[in-house]
Amino acid sequence: MVYRRSIILVCLVLTGCGQQPSSSDGVTYFHPLQTEESLVEPVEDPGAPVDTEEMRGYRQIMEGFRANAGALFQRSDIEKRLDQIEQVFISTGHYLELVGIYQRVVEQQGIESTAATRLAWSLVRLGQRQQAKTLIDRLKDARPQDPDVHFIDGAFWLNRAQDSREAAAKTAMAWQKTLELDSDYKGFQGATASDIQNQIDRLKQNLSAPPAEIIQKAQPPAPAPAGEPPAEPEQVANQQDTEGKPTPETEDRERPTDSDAEETAPKTPQEPPTTDEPSPVKVRLMRASLAASKGDLETAKRRYESVLEDESNNLQARFGLLKVRQKQGDAVGTLRDELRSLLDHPELDAPTAYNIGLFARARLDSDELATSFFDVVRNKDPEFAEQNGLK
Repeated sequence: MVYRRSIILVCLVLTGCGQQPSSSDGVTYFHPLQTEESLVEPVEDPGAPVDTEEMRGYRQIMEGFRANAGALFQRSDIEKRLDQIEQVFISTGHYLELVGIYQRVVEQQGIESTAATRLAWSLVRLGQRQQAKTLIDRLKDARPQDPDVHFIDGAFWLNRAQDSREAAAKTAMAWQKTLELDSDYKGFQGATASDIQNQIDRLKQNLSAPPAEIIQKAQPPAPAPAGEPPAEPEQVANQQDTEGKPTPETEDRERPTDSDAEETAPKTPQEPPTTDEPSPVKVRLMRASLAASKGDLETAKRRYESVLEDESNNLQARFGLLKVRQKQGDAVGTLRDELRSLLDHPELDAPTAYNIGLFARARLDSDELATSFFDVVRNKDPEFAEQNGLK
């Protein structure tokens, strides 16, 4: 399905389901529950310039929403309009401003507002884990029968599911609750009940025990009541082996950073700190993309170059740097030649080739180069090519 100059770039991770999300300047394609990539994706560049009349319409939508957001969120039909409004803010590079509007509405109208779930989803997307967890916990207390709340909760834990059995179990439990509350659920990013059930099944297959049991074992022991002596060492010995190493249950326990977050209202999100990410290269790539999306091209360029100093053939960094240089006015002919060199890149997959092809056509005005990358898409993944209109 094609969404012009729009749509969010989140993918929900787990091995063995679906295609990668694909996006480029001007067009974004989305497949609801994705694989292999992190849940958190930066909001990419808004895309090819729009014509004057279209931009005027976008500006009217944004100005109207800025001025009337509070009143609009009190209307019963606001949910139907929010996707379009989000698309406009994203396509014009104002997504963080939109998140700030959600925040203000929640502060004014409280946790029951539709803006609260939109804010929570945005915080998950942007990688603001402490703020997201605080808000999700408040939503679960205030709206326990809202399937959207449990879907967002599952998405929050899914970002850690590949490294933590407890997180995977929490994802499965949260999404199972979503389906219990609405067996025909259709939620954020077009995720359907069938998609979610497939992911639950895969999660359970990869777990060695029922999710509820894994979560229970991962909980720290309750403190002893006042006046009672602490537990004897043998009572907790089953949590460690004779050398003091953690057992599998404690190995998978998440660090108690998010669950112990102070109950304060979320703040407008900032760039995620590098210390919160698993890989320095991935951190720099994400931060480079965020800088580019905010128009800070020099910072983006510096971060992409930093990645290439460590990994000279990193595909994402090479393509990202080319996009930055195009915005800075580098010669089109030089950029075309460098882009063409990516055709033989060993890590070039179908979604990335598709993105590059779109960029070549929209930004470098080269149908010939775009066709070359689209041929790669057709050869590497005919199904993906057909889904995205390349026959």
